[in-house]
Amino acid sequence: MDMSIWAFEKLAERRWGVIPLRYRPVPCDYKPDRVARPISKPTPAVSPPNGYVQPVRDWPEMRPDGSNTQLSLFENGYADGIKDASWKTDLQPLINSSKSGVLGSQGLCGKVYMGGALAFRGWKGMFQNRKAIEFWFYGGCAPSRIILNKPIYYEPTWIPFANTYFWAWQVYLPVINGGPIDSVINKPWDFQGCGGNSVWDLDTVEFRNDGWSDQWFCIDQVRLV
Repeated sequence: MDMSIWAFEKLAERRWGVIPLRYRPVPCDYKPDRVARPISKPTPAVSPPNGYVQPVRDWPEMRPDGSNTQLSLFENGYADGIKDASWKTDLQPLINSSKSGVLGSQGLCGKVYMGGALAFRGWKGMFQNRKAIEFWFYGGCAPSRIILNKPIYYEPTWIPFANTYFWAWQVYLPVINGGPIDSVINKPWDFQGCGGNSVWDLDTVEFRNDGWSDQWFCIDQVRLV
């Protein structure tokens, strides 16, 4: 079965139950008896240029410089048009985390169980011309771990007497992990294929827990930039 990641995630929504997949080893020259018909709009391959070495670093060129309009998803509460779309989570009522954010501001705290996600759902088109997701995550005295990224700055949870911190992250939105600036997801051909989807169809930011244990969190100032 050949399908795009977008289509698979739509089919694999938890409300539809579990999709079992069975694998079996086959030789490299194996050809099935019934060959699937090619799709009418195959997604073109997106590859780095020849000789390109994937960097493991942050993307400071994506930091807001005053020229980019930021779209806030959560800052002292949910922004207008944004709603909670989380699953397998136990979120604190906002009134109970009124001073759990950066510098004692309103935060969003709770537990994300294994396989769950904290999700902010907005509207179609909100990812248009966006290059990164910025958010502040509570990390105690040391930053939380996010693969291939590191925090760009930090602030105490409370002034003047704080020994724990919120750490700011910016996660670039490339087609290729670690790819160049011009590989950002907004190009229409990055979504060709099943259904003719485009960046316009993206409407949700998810913070998934794909680890092996439940995770307690506090998050604040979630923005698209």
